[in-house]
Amino acid sequence: MSLTFTKLYLNILPSKISLFRFLLEGYDGLAVLTTIDVKRGLVRLLIPESRIGEFWKLLDAICQELSAKQVNTT
Repeated sequence: MSLTFTKLYLNILPSKISLFRFLLEGYDGLAVLTTIDVKRGLVRLLIPESRIGEFWKLLDAICQELSAKQVNTT
């Protein structure tokens, strides 16, 4: 069985990257966070399609704290 992932890029406050990573680790397998540019706060998330709804609920709850904004990469 292969998993399908959604790739999402966000800009967040650089000082909140560690907090975001810590929160995601508490939701085992919810998303994999990679820091692309620490100075700009650009991160990439790989989210299993089966957990995308759960991810959006978490992001909605914490986006103000992170000053999260989705980035188009196309």
